[in-house]
Amino acid sequence: MCVCVCVCVISLHHHPQCWCFGTRWRPASRRSATDPSTTSSPGPPLTWSTAASTSARWTDEAHALLSEQPQGTFLVRDSTRPDVFFTLSYHSTQGPTSVRIELRDLRFGLAGSHKTFSCLFALLEYYRDSPKRSLRRPYRGAAPQGLQQLGRLAVVRAFGRDAVDRLPVSVVVRDYIHKFPFRI
Repeated sequence: MCVCVCVCVISLHHHPQCWCFGTRWRPASRRSATDPSTTSSPGPPLTWSTAASTSARWTDEAHALLSEQPQGTFLVRDSTRPDVFFTLSYHSTQGPTSVRIELRDLRFGLAGSHKTFSCLFALLEYYRDSPKRSLRRPYRGAAPQGLQQLGRLAVVRAFGRDAVDRLPVSVVVRDYIHKFPFRI
């Protein structure tokens, strides 16, 4: 069974990116942790045990990175569980914490929550803007953001994504803002 998934990811060392990719990972109900299913990515096959081992290191690395950051800093990473694509790690009041991001009916939601979103960034914005404010800012690594990215963020925060088409800006600027119309 092949599933096409479109996701937006904040990696540990890169800026937010969106990808669409096919995967041959079978649903959890049809596989075991030792299933040799592989992804369609180039290079040697990635088995479940290899992925779990690599993801466990990512958990430790994510928590180490977040422990040095202000409370509310967050990142999205590959999950350590074979039946979950991503995990949200963030610096909570108790220290680094991780929550599974589940994909249910092609919508993203946090484990234990009935609230779902069509886009991973919409999920992040919702929890960043919630009264608890558990998520405040994405972890961006050591690389500074470019002036264009900062400008786009300022425009979206000031006017909102729905007002972009009414702004007196060039088509090139408008298209650039529409490529990532999120306030994170």
